[in-house]
Amino acid sequence: NRINAWVSENTDGMIDEIINELNPATVMCLVNAVAFDAEWRSVYTDSDVWKSTFTTEAGEERTVEMMHGNEGVYLDDGSATGFMKYYADYEYAFVALLPNEGVSIADYVASLSGEALLAVLESAQYQTVYAAIPKWELSYSKTLNGALQAMGITDAFNVSGADFSNLFSPVPEDPVYIDTVLQKTFLAVDEEGTKAGAATIVYMEAGAALGQPEPKSVILNRPFLYMIVDCQTYLPLFIGAATDIGA
Repeated sequence: NRINAWVSENTDGMIDEIINELNPATVMCLVNAVAFDAEWRSVYTDSDVWKSTFTTEAGEERTVEMMHGNEGVYLDDGSATGFMKYYADYEYAFVALLPNEGVSIADYVASLSGEALLAVLESAQYQTVYAAIPKWELSYSKTLNGALQAMGITDAFNVSGADFSNLFSPVPEDPVYIDTVLQKTFLAVDEEGTKAGAATIVYMEAGAALGQPEPKSVILNRPFLYMIVDCQTYLPLFIGAATDIGA
């Protein structure tokens, strides 16, 4: 309860529970949280919002409320087009990249790298782009063990290879290792702006096993990549793929 209360407080209530029980073998939980709540620089009015169709990754059609407006930053990396929509202080921006027709969101994401994302943001074209964003809300949970091990963090998950002795005094009789790394994310995008929160928990256990050209147009009516970026560095605070909206 104390862990969940801390996470809820530090995500402005967007994530009210990250765990529902603890294994008796758990000796420590490491928790971090981040909350993002910002108003658009140019909010949408009622007349900017009307129902439209979003086609999911599986080809199903969903009726969604789409927010329409003109933005001032256009993006194009040859495989996708997109735009940036600033939040009120210009410190952060919502970025959307819509893969070209014939390019699946999975293939597009697989082709990306940090360098490629930075390149498309740094080569932004400052021109009018007519953009439409669906209103949506999501909650996502993911165990990160596999991803972290694929990045080379392996000993920490191995009961015989982990060494966390510097963290404990006295050192537990049984070896301490990382059992689970879990992340939960919440995102809501509407007329006023964006709310997003994320929390990650690491369970550590002791045990035996573990110029003004023609306006462009980008309509987000099929799967797209989205980010909330820091406008000074272009580093993403949040990044994800919207594949099914309005379900």
